[in-house]
Amino acid sequence: MIVLDTHVLIWIVRNDEKLGRNARTLIETADTAGLIVPAFCAWELAQIERRQNLTFEGGVLKWFKRILADPSFRLSPLVPEIAIGSVTLEWSHKDLADRIMVATAQHHGLPLMTADGPILAYAAAGHVEAIDARR
Repeated sequence: MIVLDTHVLIWIVRNDEKLGRNARTLIETADTAGLIVPAFCAWELAQIERRQNLTFEGGVLKWFKRILADPSFRLSPLVPEIAIGSVTLEWSHKDLADRIMVATAQHHGLPLMTADGPILAYAAAGHVEAIDARR
């Protein structure tokens, strides 16, 4: 099982070539419901659509729900342990979405697939397990 960062979710759905070979193999071999989608991705997707002028077919909510209807994906709700954990991380990085993604992975004890530099650096320091989505 793997927790997906928001941009990785977009790459998977759009079959983006930024997704590396190893990452594709891990995704393709994940068990049913093995791809964990943090609920906070919905917030980040809406922000991406609004700020980066990236469109999602049918709108963000329909797009997100369509993904979650696929049995490969499982929604991880934003439970108090994740919300509080994101605040108490020993990490100077202030990006809310990154902190919640890391806290979600820690909460589940699973690796986080991302291409986000600060998250990969935090993982390299031993704070969370991460998979570089570009590899």
